[in-house]
Amino acid sequence: MVIRRQQKGYSLVEVLLVLAIMGIFLAISIPALSSYMRSYSARVGADEFVSHMRLARHLAIARHQPIDMLVGTEEYSLPDWTDKDITTAGTRDFRLPRGCTIVSGTGTITFRTDGTISTGATTMRMELTLDGQLTARYDITISTAGKITTTFTRVTI
Repeated sequence: MVIRRQQKGYSLVEVLLVLAIMGIFLAISIPALSSYMRSYSARVGADEFVSHMRLARHLAIARHQPIDMLVGTEEYSLPDWTDKDITTAGTRDFRLPRGCTIVSGTGTITFRTDGTISTGATTMRMELTLDGQLTARYDITISTAGKITTTFTRVTI
């Protein structure tokens, strides 16, 4: 009777089979990962926009000067907050990421020295699109007192 030693390792066929299966999973997951990354980038851009709104409000309170935030459909600008005198400072312009568009509520928002806004309560809607399809909405509400709240709604198609 012939006694064989215990086999160690994998055969070439087993290794190639595992590599083929991994390749199939990778080919399936890359497009989904790509669209997820673009969607994530748009959400981060929307969150950054809201953070800049809160910054403008805090600057108005801290510096005892009104702060104007100009909001367009794909961009917005703030006074350069690194300058001590906001009234003579230049502006910092920001672009929303690809896929983010403000569809309502554009214009100038003025935060007063007490944190309130001059126009009364307002709501902006930002839409996030991916490959031409609407995927989500941000409703950004600024109360008369200057409180900023957001509501995120995922749109399923």
